Amino acid sequence: MLGYARAPELSAAIDKANAGIGLDLKKRYDNNPSNLVRRSDHWPFLQRGVPALGFGLGLHPDYHTVYDRPEKINYIKMEKIARLIHQASWDLANATTRPKTTAR
Repeated sequence: MLGYARAPELSAAIDKANAGIGLDLKKRYDNNPSNLVRRSDHWPFLQRGVPALGFGLGLHPDYHTVYDRPEKINYIKMEKIARLIHQASWDLANATTRPKTTAR
């Protein structure tokens, strides 16, 4: 999961929704040397104070190379991530408050 350090309230909503799904959410890539979060599609939102998170199936040696093929996708995990995003979105849509970002 990317963006958690700048969107802790949104990250907490994901953690709550994950209680019923059971994914092992890895929160270790926001400040890594390759700047994954700054290269992500949701980075412009975070820069402008809009809470945003990114999800992926994990990195592997063929990531973003010509050898990154569909058979390397973990479809069971992808389905769980989709369920997690759906549940968290539902919970957030029905909440009385909206998550904020941290200033950096």
